[in-house]
Amino acid sequence: MKITEEKNYQTNINQFYYQVIRPYKLWYCLMLLSPICEAFFIPVCNYSLKLIVDYLSKNDNFVISDILLSVIIFCSAVFLSQMIWRVYNYANFKSQPLIETDIINKAYEMLLTHHYSFFQNNLSGKIASQISTLRDKYVSFHDRIFHGSLYCLLTILITLIVFFNINTNLALVSLIWLSISMPLIFLSKKKQFFLAKDSSAIRQKITGLLNDGISNISNVLFFTNRNFEKNLLKKANNQYAHFEQKRIWFICVNHLWIGLIYTILPIVTLFLMINLRQKNLITIGDFVMVLALMFHLFDNSWILLKNIDGLIHDYGHLQEAYTIFSNQNISVEDKPSINLRFKNPQIIFENISFKYHDNFVLKDFNLKINSTQKIGLVGHSGAGKSTLVNLFLKIFTGYLGKISVNDLDLKDINNDDLRANIALIPQDPALFHRSIFENIAYGNNQSSLDEIIACAKKAHIHDFIISLPNGYDTLVGERGVKLSGGQKQRIAIARALLKNAPILILDEATSSLDSQTESEIQQSILEILEIKNITIIAIAHRLSTIKNMDRIIVLEEGKIVEDDNFVTLVNKENGKFKDMWNHQVNGMIV
Repeated sequence: MKITEEKNYQTNINQFYYQVIRPYKLWYCLMLLSPICEAFFIPVCNYSLKLIVDYLSKNDNFVISDILLSVIIFCSAVFLSQMIWRVYNYANFKSQPLIETDIINKAYEMLLTHHYSFFQNNLSGKIASQISTLRDKYVSFHDRIFHGSLYCLLTILITLIVFFNINTNLALVSLIWLSISMPLIFLSKKKQFFLAKDSSAIRQKITGLLNDGISNISNVLFFTNRNFEKNLLKKANNQYAHFEQKRIWFICVNHLWIGLIYTILPIVTLFLMINLRQKNLITIGDFVMVLALMFHLFDNSWILLKNIDGLIHDYGHLQEAYTIFSNQNISVEDKPSINLRFKNPQIIFENISFKYHDNFVLKDFNLKINSTQKIGLVGHSGAGKSTLVNLFLKIFTGYLGKISVNDLDLKDINNDDLRANIALIPQDPALFHRSIFENIAYGNNQSSLDEIIACAKKAHIHDFIISLPNGYDTLVGERGVKLSGGQKQRIAIARALLKNAPILILDEATSSLDSQTESEIQQSILEILEIKNITIIAIAHRLSTIKNMDRIIVLEEGKIVEDDNFVTLVNKENGKFKDMWNHQVNGMIV
């Protein structure tokens, strides 16, 4: 499926579920037979009892063979009623677990097409909760349809048909009652849809706050902000309670007058049946069957109403959960992947202008990075270093000018193709709550253990890993919480080395390391990368990490103010880099 087609497809929650359910449509049709058949069985059972009652009321002496047909009809209906639901159970077994897993798989697949900024602006717990809601509320929705609404609706229709066959006036009374009451009830439910969405939104927020607080428990404890976090959650819970009370109160008032409407039907039907019997227009069997079916109609219409309440509530939750797939969150990829591999990449920024929050971070910026060249980007915070890298990684878009690799415009390159050629060692490495082996292997999932160990040794982390009780199988905890900052950084370095990409970006890659380890790793990286003919872009505040770069580029307010090698820049009179170097040598890092 083309990405542009997926964009339209993702705008509609109904199409989302249709796409997931479609492979199992035959099982769905089989499940539909169960409530349809069951809706016929109750009237059939009652009709067979009517025949028995009519015969018994006219004949004092009888044998079982006289009513054998009616008994067979009754017994068959009861038996088939049970068997048809066993068919439903089998169809449910063949489809529902697979549909539930497909919902999660499809939703996650769609989520991975979102802009990076979407994940920066939303709590991870809330996103995970919304995806789970798409599955959980589908299950609830499915049960309400098959076990409630569809069966009840068909039962009402069949009951009306039976009433018409007995007496037209009886059927008209029921039909008029349904025609007046049900539309009023449906109209009264509209507001519930919006109330359900409001309470669902707050509940998702609560889940996100819980996840955010738990994942940042160290900050909560060390900043002594337990009361602040409790009050923040309490405020959200109070909002949820307010919206839920508002929704439930509306239902209470709504059901009060609906209950009054429901008292009319059995009373009117009883007096009408007495009158018809007095006129000898119906039999005793008719009387018994109608009263039984009338209460069946009464019960099923009420159950239908409750299911409508539930369906509206569930649909409100589904709509709210599906908002994460809004078109504005989706990163549209209209370039096909061609497994592009850069050889000796040359990177050129031409007349780049980029605004962030209406302020120019870069304006008419130009930079050429030759193949296999190692450059360092330095400058004070806000100078444009990270912006430059984020533009190259296509995390930020909407810039003016042209960024190219080997004369290929980035705008014409598939995102995955571009990023497959780039290894990134970030300042704050993100590790999965998986084993050390899996975290390093993430750089290349096809790597062998020997290759992973080799990269771990180059990153000076192998000795530490094998000292652990479980070695490479050790779980690192959520976001690597069980490891020190330096250990996480070295695992990230090993992961990047394993990727063996032609372009390497180091974003303060050694900021969490002590000076000795930093020097060891930096030397190892430089030796390896020279052999591999890799182009390096390094962002650095610790200037010692870029001493051996071919070029050092000093940025200030989005412009290049100095561009030369370390020796030239450090000896330049009144130079920006020299000033920065002197400050660090004298006060921070030697």
